[in-house]
Amino acid sequence: MKGLRFRLALLAVFVGVLGACTSRPALVRERFGIPVPSPVAPAPGATRILALPSPEVAAAFDRIAFVYRTGESTFETDPYAQLLASPRELLGEALRGHLQASGLFRDVGRHPGNADLVARVTVTELYGDFRRSEAPAAVLALRLTVAGPGKASELLLSMGYSRSVPIPARRPADLAAGIDRAVTEIAAALVEDLRAAANAP
Repeated sequence: MKGLRFRLALLAVFVGVLGACTSRPALVRERFGIPVPSPVAPAPGATRILALPSPEVAAAFDRIAFVYRTGESTFETDPYAQLLASPRELLGEALRGHLQASGLFRDVGRHPGNADLVARVTVTELYGDFRRSEAPAAVLALRLTVAGPGKASELLLSMGYSRSVPIPARRPADLAAGIDRAVTEIAAALVEDLRAAANAP
């Protein structure tokens, strides 16, 4: 009799745990893109074609899962918050879109084939900075060079760009919006540097 009571009690506990597990809402995977500006007509006199191949991304951040920095040398990834595609593809599309929208070039493409200039980008940082709970931020840093298509071509521009954009909370949607803002700010600075370099004597 005691054995039967024990088995019934054990079954009740199991059913209770199972009910709690099945009633708990399932974790939903969120996916985010990086917006690309709408194309605009080239400015009068814009004749050059720019190529921007997909950027190189530092191995630590070359993943679709969001990366969070939690300490000076500690990071974690979030399997439930992801980019829609690899960061190299999304950042490449976004930067090409911003450069095309600047009106500086007749066209901005991916392949150097018939390009007058080639921009090469290396992304060194891409993460949510959550080291300080009261001041989360989206961090993006990259290095860019612009030169002619040939190996011996003169370097038109070589610059590093970095942004740490404050975000309201440690939420994936806020981080995605912060990354978008960082891309927009870096692209604006890049356009101004390219304009200055093109007009330099």
